[in-house]
Amino acid sequence: MATDPARTRLQDWAESSHGYFIAFAEQLEVDRETLEENPSSFLPYLDDFVASLPFDDLEEDDWVWLTTGTAAFLGEVILHTGRARWDLTKSRFGRDVPVLRVRGQDDQEHFVEPFEYASRELRQRPPVFTRALARMRAHAGLATGADEGGI
Repeated sequence: MATDPARTRLQDWAESSHGYFIAFAEQLEVDRETLEENPSSFLPYLDDFVASLPFDDLEEDDWVWLTTGTAAFLGEVILHTGRARWDLTKSRFGRDVPVLRVRGQDDQEHFVEPFEYASRELRQRPPVFTRALARMRAHAGLATGADEGGI
């Protein structure tokens, strides 16, 4: 049976996103076991870290690292609900774009793009990642209450 190249890229993306999240968090000295158990536990570390950043002095590589790590974190939190999986959608330019396909509490499928939410939030001063998560959850049809760790 032939493997669909887009699906192979999607599987690679999902694995690398998870790995990137772990590496990103470990650079901020957060325990991997804690992250695997509850990705939301990374939130206070990320908040503390970005609060000390000199945003005006960041280089392009810094922005890529920060945005990618933040997107990986946001994706992990949504995946941890058990109601989401990585999928592909077409961009307006016809490229495959990885998104999270989420089964909302309305039992409908919704699509969210963690990189979009990370990018948008990092343009805010100060960035507030609970706001980004709340927006993602609302867009995905997920509750924002205690079943999601209150975030």
